[in-house]
Amino acid sequence: MSSIFNKSIFKQFAKWGGTVFLLAVVIESYGQSVAQPDTNSTAHSNSYKYFLQADMQVSQIVKNAGMFTSFSACWLFTKNYYLGIQYQKLTSEEAINKFVPNTSIDDIILEHQSAGIKAGYILFSKKRISFNPEATINWAMCKYQYPVGAIYRNNFLVFEPAANILFNLHKNLAAGLGVSYRFNAGLQLNGLSSSDLNGFAGRVFIRFGKLK
Repeated sequence: MSSIFNKSIFKQFAKWGGTVFLLAVVIESYGQSVAQPDTNSTAHSNSYKYFLQADMQVSQIVKNAGMFTSFSACWLFTKNYYLGIQYQKLTSEEAINKFVPNTSIDDIILEHQSAGIKAGYILFSKKRISFNPEATINWAMCKYQYPVGAIYRNNFLVFEPAANILFNLHKNLAAGLGVSYRFNAGLQLNGLSSSDLNGFAGRVFIRFGKLK
């Protein structure tokens, strides 16, 4: 990818976002049509709550716009705090030959994935629209192969604070938009450093489970 405004990346992002939006409209309409008073809300107010989340994220990486896909599982606690685990993978092909010394080939592709913990808080959780600050800290791995047979690999930390807007569609479903910034620490990989992977990110996501 030669530009941060790579058209194929944003086309994928727009398509995924459109799918989430359409699903949100359908679920919202269905939820309103079948909504019934909850006579047992008091009895179940302290029940165990959790959610699963899938999101697609466009992030600055190696001076381009890269696509990340993430999956997480979280447990909700008193006062809408939550804690969980996350797995994230770079799903776009990012050529890094310009960062690797003494090379003239064009197909050195970076592989990047991470796993760690996520924590957050949901403000105005009983409203249709909520504000959701959160942060993740992941143990990450980057690697690439050059020349054939020689693999360069490094492990490092990723800290990513985020601010999300949640659209609460149903007691079991929410969709959202978010912005974040990726801070990387400890990466030294034969031409690549932590600063090359730092950057802002935007995301769309869907969250489902026992939310209320």
